[in-house]
Amino acid sequence: MNSCGMCKEQAKKTHRGNAHEYLAAMDEPRVFRGQQGRGYREQDYRCEVCRAKFTWSSNRNDLAWTLWEG
Repeated sequence: MNSCGMCKEQAKKTHRGNAHEYLAAMDEPRVFRGQQGRGYREQDYRCEVCRAKFTWSSNRNDLAWTLWEG
């Protein structure tokens, strides 16, 4: 399966980049709690156009947007 143009651009976004208009959140966000406020969140998204799956992470050690299928 090929990613649509919007998803190809989404994979390049930084932490401040929002989901494109056709990315729909899947399930509830996962919250990872760390010591002294070092926790982070992850949220899975699926594109309604090409069905690509992304994970968004607020962890500064991860990519902001990870494309899993596309």
